[in-house]
Amino acid sequence: MVEEDTNLFVKFEDPISFRKAILEASKEILISLQDYENFKAIKQQKAELIAKLKEQIAEINVLLNELRKNLPKTGAIKAKVKATFKPAAKPVVIKTVAKAESNELKNIEQQLADIEAQLSNLG
Repeated sequence: MVEEDTNLFVKFEDPISFRKAILEASKEILISLQDYENFKAIKQQKAELIAKLKEQIAEINVLLNELRKNLPKTGAIKAKVKATFKPAAKPVVIKTVAKAESNELKNIEQQLADIEAQLSNLG
């Protein structure tokens, strides 16, 4: 019974440039993860704002129905009134990002800084 050595070795012509390419690819992946975390935070803020808007619309409808009940009934023709709506100067942004997402984002930033340091050491 003859055992064959199945270990294979690969020689890289320029190991420093290969390592540099791997680190740059890792850096790009971490930047993508960072962008994704920002996207998730914005998506969560959007969902919260939509929920808040729905609550406010429901409250306005209840108040409007109550107002209609309390106003006297008239036989006069209703005059058309143009409603003037001025949007707020700046949109309201709710900054309620969960701690887990914040910690994950910090972790990604730390990994990105480590890779950039390794890249600068390689030259």
